[in-house]
Amino acid sequence: MRLATMLANHVAGQDPETFALLALMHLHAARLASRQTAAGDLLLLQEQDRSLWDWQMIETGLTWLAKSAEGDVFFLAIMPRPASRQNTVLRRRLRRPTGNA
Repeated sequence: MRLATMLANHVAGQDPETFALLALMHLHAARLASRQTAAGDLLLLQEQDRSLWDWQMIETGLTWLAKSAEGDVFFLAIMPRPASRQNTVLRRRLRRPTGNA
């Protein structure tokens, strides 16, 4: 992620694909703590404890996703909402747990 961030911050790497890669990396890494049981067995998404998700990393991933959508004509064609509206929808769907997980 550090290398991809360096690339995204360099003029040569500032393109939608780089930003989308960073979004994917952050969104995936945000769930790492909740993906396994204590015994090491993998958990499906619906079985994961969302209170263990790294919500700051999810916000960062959504920011990179929005940045990717700003410059990618193909991405905008399949997700026609403005990036800020799409982020709102994604945040609503990911709802941070409130109390019981």
